[in-house]
Amino acid sequence: MVARRSSKGDQVGGGLAGATGGTSLLALAQLFPEGSNVKQIAQFMAPTLTVVLSLAWAFALDRLRVYFADRQLEAELKKAENECTRTVSDPAIAQKTKDEMQKRVEALRLLKFNVHTDRVESIVGL
Repeated sequence: MVARRSSKGDQVGGGLAGATGGTSLLALAQLFPEGSNVKQIAQFMAPTLTVVLSLAWAFALDRLRVYFADRQLEAELKKAENECTRTVSDPAIAQKTKDEMQKRVEALRLLKFNVHTDRVESIVGL
């Protein structure tokens, strides 16, 4: 997970999630009678909830992006491996083509490995 800046859309989405949560809490607080401890606590917590929801939204969105990118990378690698296996077993295909395909599949495996090691290094701070 290489460090990157959030896009404007991510910031807007997080802001909307936070604002909606905070506003919803204030709306619920209005249901309680004036002077109620629950109402005062809800009114006090609304700004905090807004910030927490905004941060949680950004965190969850980043995790989802990583998850789906991993799934896509895995699926494409699997397709390449399957095609390579099929091609290697076909006697009508030239050996040079087979060798090139095997080399490219190995390069994709190395790329996948590098993605994971880059993430670990960014987490550890190397």
